[in-house]
Amino acid sequence: MKNLTIIVTAVLAVILLTIPAHATSIITTVDVKFVAAAACREVTLQADLDNNGFYEKSAKGAIGTYELKWKDVAQNEHQKFGFCVEPDQNISEDYKKYDVRMPKDGPVGTSWRSGPMGITRENLLRELWGRFFDSSWTDGSYGDADRDNAAGFGLAVHEIIYETIMDSMSLVLDATADVFCAKPKSNGDDNEYALIANVYLSALTGDTTKFANLLVLTNGDDQFYEGYQDYLVEIPEPGTALMSGLGVLGILGLLRRI
Repeated sequence: MKNLTIIVTAVLAVILLTIPAHATSIITTVDVKFVAAAACREVTLQADLDNNGFYEKSAKGAIGTYELKWKDVAQNEHQKFGFCVEPDQNISEDYKKYDVRMPKDGPVGTSWRSGPMGITRENLLRELWGRFFDSSWTDGSYGDADRDNAAGFGLAVHEIIYETIMDSMSLVLDATADVFCAKPKSNGDDNEYALIANVYLSALTGDTTKFANLLVLTNGDDQFYEGYQDYLVEIPEPGTALMSGLGVLGILGLLRRI
């Protein structure tokens, strides 16, 4: 058993040495495409990146659950539902190459952030999903209230990722105001989906027993990729089809059992 540990460790070392430094956060690569919007609402997002009282960034789109299809490393096709995490990137209805990463290492290639979100935000997303994600948003039976709640959930996801005020101060998450927020409706009322988001956000306590297993699928805007929308997805347990296609995770799982 000790010899097996040494061999597997050596294999991992060789793999890591042959991967460029910027790519070491990549678990594997799969093909992903957008299929359809599930429970969603149209929302306008805005960001005051310079914190000067003027919203330099604005993006309008469907916020909520997206139906995706992806191919694992064996080219088997699977259905998956997720949430978009980049206000400035478009979807693709054709298969594109996506890197699979831990949430803390994404999103990749967005102008709304200067870099990956980090572990604090990842943990907030994991708790948010574990507490509030509702499978009825994906099964085709959703009604208006489900669309509202899914949009609120999607806004909460964006608020956690992009609210820069929490980088330098105590945790402040408010989807109706501050550096990143949903744009109020034209009649001046607070955006109802942002208020739903705030209900979700205010319930986060750091309870690790509520954490969901999440990954982010990234199509970074670089020489290899085209800068399409990144997605946050859940992997319920290690035995699922996606996990079975991740060879590196299989090796790491073996190491944990030795």
